[in-house]
Amino acid sequence: MNHRGDQSTAQLLMLVSAVVVVAALYLGQAVLMPLALAVLLSFLLTPIAARLERLGLWRVPSVLAVTALAFTVLGGVGWLVADQLADLIQSLPLYRTNIRNRIEALWGYGEGYLEWVLNFVEQFQEDFAPRPDPFEAPDPEPTADPVPVTIVQPAPSPLEIARFAGPLLGPLATAAMTIVFTLFILVQRDQLRDRIIRLAGLGRIDVTTKALDDAGRRISRYLLAQVIINVSYGVPIGIGLWIIGLPNALLWGVLAMLVRFVPFIGPWLGSLLPIAMSLAVFDDWTRPAAVISLFVTLELFSNNVMEPWLYGSSTGISMLAVVLAVVFWTWLWGAIGLVLATPLTVCLMVLGKYVDRLAFLNILLSDEPVLDPRSRFYQRLLAQDHEDALELADTFFTEHSLVEVYDQILVPALHMAERDRHRGRLDKAQQEFAYSAVREIIRSLGQLKVDAELHRLHTNPEERDWRTTLERARSLTIACVPARDEADELAAEMFAQVLTARGLTAQTLTVERLAGERLERVAELHAPIVCISALPPLAVMHARYLHKRLAQRSPDTAQVIGLWNFTGDMERVRDRIQCGARDCIVLTFADALQQVRQHLANVMGRP
Repeated sequence: MNHRGDQSTAQLLMLVSAVVVVAALYLGQAVLMPLALAVLLSFLLTPIAARLERLGLWRVPSVLAVTALAFTVLGGVGWLVADQLADLIQSLPLYRTNIRNRIEALWGYGEGYLEWVLNFVEQFQEDFAPRPDPFEAPDPEPTADPVPVTIVQPAPSPLEIARFAGPLLGPLATAAMTIVFTLFILVQRDQLRDRIIRLAGLGRIDVTTKALDDAGRRISRYLLAQVIINVSYGVPIGIGLWIIGLPNALLWGVLAMLVRFVPFIGPWLGSLLPIAMSLAVFDDWTRPAAVISLFVTLELFSNNVMEPWLYGSSTGISMLAVVLAVVFWTWLWGAIGLVLATPLTVCLMVLGKYVDRLAFLNILLSDEPVLDPRSRFYQRLLAQDHEDALELADTFFTEHSLVEVYDQILVPALHMAERDRHRGRLDKAQQEFAYSAVREIIRSLGQLKVDAELHRLHTNPEERDWRTTLERARSLTIACVPARDEADELAAEMFAQVLTARGLTAQTLTVERLAGERLERVAELHAPIVCISALPPLAVMHARYLHKRLAQRSPDTAQVIGLWNFTGDMERVRDRIQCGARDCIVLTFADALQQVRQHLANVMGRP
């Protein structure tokens, strides 16, 4: 009861902490956004600054040079975009007739919709056209008899200055703080790392170092790959549009490069405006089609060649996590949050990877499988999803050997089914489906794997010595006896297939026979080796009972007692079962196969 109460309290504290953090991010965005931008830029600029330092330049000059270059490039791009955009706005009225013709050709003579579009173009041009200086006196109207006038320009009031300068203060303050933060982060990056390690605790230096290195590597690689991809996309766009003859081709190329930093919707935004512009500028349909073809071709090249080559596993974030991150950070910080969504999510994922209490972040955000293969397969069995279970099993059989599939996938899944069955967590339908599905997989996919491994056994020159052993053991039959339950029988059938794949003769006895009947059948087979198959949680008790009865009836028979997937105290188990000198206890098919080989060597008189 106390444990549940403590767990509920911890969950409540975590929820409250999350709400507080989100509120702090929203209320402190004026400072936190420039800081986040500075950290992002520092990840991108640190390798360049470090390279300059290795060439002999001191840290402060190298940081100043790199930062100045970076913000000069950003400022130049911003000025270029603004200049091209102003030119575009001035030229929009020239395309009024062509826009009308396009709309009429596409939608007919819908005057209401047509007039709305044209009015929108005119209003757009009017809103963004250069405005007269509010502090400059208007030109006097001409009169018949000009009168000399002395113009005295009044000083602008503080209110007028604030009204016109106000919208620029926010972006300028953000840019200034970003530059300052970037400089200090780059200059003091070693000290910042040491302080973060000290805050995390000296006892966790290794974990903190791994987390910082992991986050830095992922973000730096992502940013570098993103820059290369965007440049390789935007430059051909600009050149291609210039060749086609679209006005302001440089603007469209730069915008196509910049908006690709926005996940998912960026490429669409980068192509929509140039395509619409081509429809407004050109009278024919050939050149707009060429513009569309240019974007489609380069997008396919980026998605199928550049991104797989450069990205790889650079971030490790799942696609769903990227979508949610884009929505969350855009809601929180607007356009800047849209750009920072992926890097910030990488940091959260790495934090969840190395901090135990935040492990849920790694589970939710990472693209790595959160269930191991055995759990995934068992989940499909519980869901009674026959197609997915068969598909997963087919993948396992394709990628692994028969022993690996049974030891790592199917036997552990059977173990989980037996555990849940004994705890009353499986209903009858789930139990029957799980056993029937595993039996079908064994007899279909397992048999195909047996045939493939037998073919390799008889054709591989390295197996020559084992083939000689098989010739001598041709008349021997190995009995695979289930201890009690149907799950034990399925495991016995799997191990019989493993023996068959190695060229041996094996026979599985069914649990439909009583224990005494199974032992009589073992005597009829004259089996020199008996493999007892038992699955937890009652594996030891059932295997012990069958072992004692078999030892009494056939004391000369060697026993391989398989407690498949057992994880308890083996010394205690050996004391309970009381194995003889010829008997052994194994936990996996691989160990059991090795023991069978040794027993065969003894049976045939080999050392």
